[in-house]
Amino acid sequence: MQQVPGPVELAAGEKEGKSMRRKMFFFERLMYVDGHTPVNCIITARIRGHIDAGDLQLALKKVQGKHPLLRAHVVEEGGQIYFSFSENPLKIPVRVAERHSDEDWRNVTATEWKTPFNMNEGPLVRMVWIKSEGVSELMLIAHHCICDGTSLITIFRELLQVVDQPDVQLIPYPPLQSLQELFPQEVLSNLRMALLVKVKAALLRLFALTVKAVHTAPPGEHYLVYWRAGAKESAALADRCKEEGTTPYTAMCVAFLLAFRQVNSARFKNKIMCPVDIRRFISNIRADVMFNYAPPIPLSIDPRIDPRAGFWDLARRLKQSMSEKIGRLNAYEHLMAAEELQTSIPKVISFLRRSKGSYDFAFSNVGRLDMPDNYQAFRVEGVLGVTVAVPWRNATTVITTHFRGHTDIALVSNDGFLPFAEAVAIKETAVKLLMKAADVPKVVEPSMAANY
Repeated sequence: MQQVPGPVELAAGEKEGKSMRRKMFFFERLMYVDGHTPVNCIITARIRGHIDAGDLQLALKKVQGKHPLLRAHVVEEGGQIYFSFSENPLKIPVRVAERHSDEDWRNVTATEWKTPFNMNEGPLVRMVWIKSEGVSELMLIAHHCICDGTSLITIFRELLQVVDQPDVQLIPYPPLQSLQELFPQEVLSNLRMALLVKVKAALLRLFALTVKAVHTAPPGEHYLVYWRAGAKESAALADRCKEEGTTPYTAMCVAFLLAFRQVNSARFKNKIMCPVDIRRFISNIRADVMFNYAPPIPLSIDPRIDPRAGFWDLARRLKQSMSEKIGRLNAYEHLMAAEELQTSIPKVISFLRRSKGSYDFAFSNVGRLDMPDNYQAFRVEGVLGVTVAVPWRNATTVITTHFRGHTDIALVSNDGFLPFAEAVAIKETAVKLLMKAADVPKVVEPSMAANY
């Protein structure tokens, strides 16, 4: 099985330049922070069966050969920060850890969150193989400056495909040199949009001037609170959401907002930030190409509705609000305005490091994972979530995924901002609200939480 080249791939006989590089785009630069602070995205899968070490190394080599950002390292020069793409990069490292129990991956996650990459040498991706006879966890870690959750899943899916079928060929594509390559001509020639973008960017830069620079990381340690809904619970929630004219994601948004309000009403802001996958708006970003920008939209629950009687009314209204805001989102305008703010990024980082934020948490819906579970020599028993530990003062992030009929929710925060006990209470309250709303009498699979 061979992938078919798309319109952005290398033409026959064309090669990347040996020292090709480009300046980081806004979100990449934001996640780079200072080049020393780790901002690592992680996906972990539990594998039952046999994985050949040689096939895994081959798969990593082929995936690295396909995606330019997996061959990148960082160059700082003249006050600018660049990705430099190499034809002969250092290979993606694999660390093998002995597996003792189903819980080992949690401690490895904590370690990998805190372990920085060598930004000046690369690659900005690595793997941990938590290995035992018959059962393993494969953990893929990538720096957030090259990778979002969708890209991470794409890489992981390709890795498993090549491990299963070593003869599979992955077709490389050239690195993106500028955002303008993604824009249609009518956007590039829209003078009104260009003027509007510059005005908005100027206003944001004025705000940035009021921010004092700080360079300290938030106090405390990051932790993970993790919960998996079994197939029965997930199906019951999906069926009830369909009956009620809403979605599991909006139901989860409502449940977590109500839980935040119930556990800590004094700090409750009634706002979540929901990142939107920009790929859905820009056709020139192919599904299997790495890209990293998800503009967030703010969502709130209607304070006029009593949640004890109107959970589904809240979910329907939130779904409507989400649809309206996504419908008004201009992806090209977002990208253009962000690039206008490049010089203000240090101020933005300072603001995020010290501000409690105007929202309760960010909630990313990775959704149903487009990845097979059965292969010739092994089976993916489960995906143990996608996580990222951001270095901002408000580090509270919830990420949900769906695989093999199971719904996973990972809540990550920093105990210097949100105490671990409160996070556990929020998760437990949200789960009870969800299960009650879906008429599930009890949660069959036990909840799982760990403090790192």
